Amino acid sequence: MTTASITAETHSKPRLRGFALISVMTALMLTLLLEALDQTIVGTAMPLFFQGVLAVSPTSAGLVMTPFSVSMVVGAVLSTQAMGRLKRYRVVGIVAALLMSVGTFLITLMTPATGIGLAIAILVLTGIGIGPFFSLPMVAVQNALPAERLGISTAGLRYLGQLGASLGIAIVGTVINSSVPGDSMNHLPSTTASKMALSAALQHGFIAVLVFALIALVATFFLKEVPLKAIQERLEMEKAAQEDEESGKELVHA
Repeated sequence: MTTASITAETHSKPRLRGFALISVMTALMLTLLLEALDQTIVGTAMPLFFQGVLAVSPTSAGLVMTPFSVSMVVGAVLSTQAMGRLKRYRVVGIVAALLMSVGTFLITLMTPATGIGLAIAILVLTGIGIGPFFSLPMVAVQNALPAERLGISTAGLRYLGQLGASLGIAIVGTVINSSVPGDSMNHLPSTTASKMALSAALQHGFIAVLVFALIALVATFFLKEVPLKAIQERLEMEKAAQEDEESGKELVHA
């Protein structure tokens, strides 16, 4: 194999630049954390809080969680429009992570005296912050990688999303179970003392969720701001057209 062929083969496999690698790793971490946070809130902590602490029926608990699911969709739509207008995604991620962190912090302050309306408002705020991360990590990864690696990046994001959901439920569930005295988790509490004990245990789980949110907030600052590829392509086309126009003028003058 000649030196020229080795050089050509080397250049045919583009390596990731530093900023691209940082953006990809950050997006993968965000996917892991956000899926852990989302599935923990939806699948474990909040339904147990509504049913065990606030004495809400399972059907009513599902209805109470519905605004949270809707708010995540609203957050995803708003973030997509913002990214389309700003042509940037880093600032959208930072704002979303701030809203999510504030919402999860307010969740840690919920007690048996918290009203249903206030709990729904806190969940809506948290959901609006979580929603943008349904698409933002994918945009960051696909914008930082060459076309040859888009399939690998998408598969990696999907895998880490599933892994994050499993790990999040396992971690928060372990924290809650270890904080509940006796066999209280075998049935829903019926006395005021048992409700207070379950609320205190859930507070520990909420703090674990808050840790996920804060780590995600810090991670968004490591996203490298790169113009969206569609904008880059348009600018390159305009530059090429300008160069062609200038070369045409030079030929005319010659």
